[in-house]
Amino acid sequence: MFTKSNGDWHPCGDYRKLDSVTVPDRYPVPHIQDCLQVLEGKKIFSTLDLAKACHQIPVLEEDMPKTAVATPFGLFEFHYMPFELSNAAATFQRFIHHVLSGMDFCVPYFDDVLVESESDIHHLEHLKQVFQRFEEYGVRLNASKCVLGKSSVKFLGHIVTPDGITPLPEKVSAITDFPEPSTVKEFRRFLALINFYRRFVANAARTQAVLNAYLKEAKKNDKAPITWTEEAKNAFEKCKHDLSEAIVLYRPSANATLAVVVDASDNAVGAALQQQVTTGWQPLAFYSKFLSPTQRIYSAYDRELLAAYMAIKYFRHMVEGRSFILFTDINH
Repeated sequence: MFTKSNGDWHPCGDYRKLDSVTVPDRYPVPHIQDCLQVLEGKKIFSTLDLAKACHQIPVLEEDMPKTAVATPFGLFEFHYMPFELSNAAATFQRFIHHVLSGMDFCVPYFDDVLVESESDIHHLEHLKQVFQRFEEYGVRLNASKCVLGKSSVKFLGHIVTPDGITPLPEKVSAITDFPEPSTVKEFRRFLALINFYRRFVANAARTQAVLNAYLKEAKKNDKAPITWTEEAKNAFEKCKHDLSEAIVLYRPSANATLAVVVDASDNAVGAALQQQVTTGWQPLAFYSKFLSPTQRIYSAYDRELLAAYMAIKYFRHMVEGRSFILFTDINH
């Protein structure tokens, strides 16, 4: 048993042996970026939180003994799916996709659901349809965590608005207030935090190039001390500063002209995906990658070509099947 953040107790079992003989469920889990790129023309939003999501999926009676957990009071079997099973996430994602099938105004991601609409009237009708579908399938909501009919909501670690998405202010504050790591393990934690919002920051790889040197030959849970150089300290502070000034990433428009702007330096490549609207160019996402030792000896022309290749590959899910402009600063 362990205590959740709200004070509730959560029972958990060790299902590693059961998982080792379980056939993996390969049902695709949506990418967070994909969930946030279907908001064109939406102005009103609601977020719905499902109560104890996996525990809403019943377990077949003949499979219940497999879920048994040993306690000082005897064996207890789960009648509903435990969170710890290896296929729990895929099973629930399949279930919620089935429940909300045909509702293109909903974005389900495990136990979080975003409902988006063009107007208040449409939004009320959309919520009515969602609640009716939930009632039909017996899905229960955590009312205290639901937010209804707002022009700005928090969803999957981002602020969703009619214009686009931005990082959560509290997450940005946690990163900008992050103390200078003293060990490799702490440093890895910082990089994990800041790279979650990497696509909001231009040329992130170039800035982090100096910092990544600390990870060379580092082991898992490495508690080796870090000796900070002045250059590394400046890069550390710049990473935090760049995120604090992250701009809005706009929603992709199906009819807008797309452009991929690429650039290559001696040790990194960077790119920006933009769309052209009546007011000018709008950023959709940023990409950057630190070059390998072999790639760094390429000529300037070849590095620029490599940047174009890597950027188009990274943005493939957004540019495939569409015409787009490629901007580069190579003159020949």
